[in-house]
Amino acid sequence: NNRIRELRERDKMTQAELAAKLGISPSTLGRIEKGEIEKVSSDILVKLARIFECGNIRAFSFFTGFRKQRGEIIRPKLRELVGVLSEHHINYCLENDTGLYADVPERVEELLDCFPEMKFVYDPANFIVSGCRAEDTLKRLCGRAYYFHIKDARGKRVVPSGFGNAGIDELVKRIDRDCVCTVEPHLFAFRGVKGTFTDQTRNATAVLKKRQGEAYEKKQAQSGDHRSGEPGQHLRRFL
Repeated sequence: NNRIRELRERDKMTQAELAAKLGISPSTLGRIEKGEIEKVSSDILVKLARIFECGNIRAFSFFTGFRKQRGEIIRPKLRELVGVLSEHHINYCLENDTGLYADVPERVEELLDCFPEMKFVYDPANFIVSGCRAEDTLKRLCGRAYYFHIKDARGKRVVPSGFGNAGIDELVKRIDRDCVCTVEPHLFAFRGVKGTFTDQTRNATAVLKKRQGEAYEKKQAQSGDHRSGEPGQHLRRFL
């Protein structure tokens, strides 16, 4: 898993040192970092989150090859994992993705209703690729999102933000609270706009900063909390 390696290297920790903290062998950790071990126990996830001080784990649902029984199979699996993480004050942050159970609004809502402690990562492009309409997904799920990807798509193809049908402008307008918005690293490499944002994304970023700053100042004034800091900083650490 590249993310584990990135965090380990950020903290200047060797594979052997991290493996010792996790109670596993360096070779096992190496296989986890390379993606050769797909199933990592909840115990290891909790230890990783504690070591790297991550209060959030971004995750997906399950593949849907078992269409007839998918809900009955998925819910017990998620109940166990979400429960364990919640006991350790770690958020399971569910992201919608194409080809998985939580690919359309109906099933995302089903899981969020079933697990109130679960958080939701809104990926507008994945909804479009899954055949959804931006108007519908925004209306149903924008208000339930924990954080947002600024990511766009047209048909089955991911495109620079503002050039697709994912309703990025409307998404930005609807965000009225302190939250995190992200641009995934691989989305900076579009041919023709490599190394820069599109005007739409740059404008969206400016609007978000302004709105989050205003919301943060309002929240501080209401609570009497005048500690220094930036809006959204409490959500920045993700595993």
